[in-house]
Amino acid sequence: MSFTGTIFTGYVFDTYEATAAKVGDGIQVRGLATYTVNNAAVNAAYIANWKDPSKLSFMLGLYVNKNQDLTVEYADLAGNYFPLDKEASPGGKLGIVDDLEKNFGVAADKKWIGFSQPTGKNWALMDQLLKSIAQFEIRITITATAGPEFIPFVSRHLNDPGFTRGSFEKGYMSSAWYVPVPVRMTAGKRWVFGPRGKRWLD
Repeated sequence: MSFTGTIFTGYVFDTYEATAAKVGDGIQVRGLATYTVNNAAVNAAYIANWKDPSKLSFMLGLYVNKNQDLTVEYADLAGNYFPLDKEASPGGKLGIVDDLEKNFGVAADKKWIGFSQPTGKNWALMDQLLKSIAQFEIRITITATAGPEFIPFVSRHLNDPGFTRGSFEKGYMSSAWYVPVPVRMTAGKRWVFGPRGKRWLD
């Protein structure tokens, strides 16, 4: 999440393909979000602000088909998952979807779903490698799909420096989240459909 690209300089969501499982009419999968960071800008004080939803915090948007829904969960310090606050349509508490539609547009058959950091959650930030990266464990559930899915993603801080309300117009980081086809069993072996096609896990 960046304002000018000088704080967080790269991002990737690495799907744990073997965790993909069918849930109802959709798929649930875990993954690891990794940010490359500018060590001069990201220090202990900055991290403390980042963990506080009343200060820098974060918001993100995911772009899906109109008939689909999403749940995004982050891991806490105990290894349990908790859902992010979600805005599924314009007019939400923080106006995240309004901001996304204004700045990125939306096709007739698509929609933006916005997420923000909930209060009262002690979520786990893996910053032991802070000299180069910061990481988060994430679990995502997408409905009305048999997979695979590539989901366009944008993120930024909810508040700019000085804790004034931010906007995607002022800066953001973009990527895509990948949801694989759930693992299947064939002749006693496990395989999954990934970005490079069918791949054996065993």
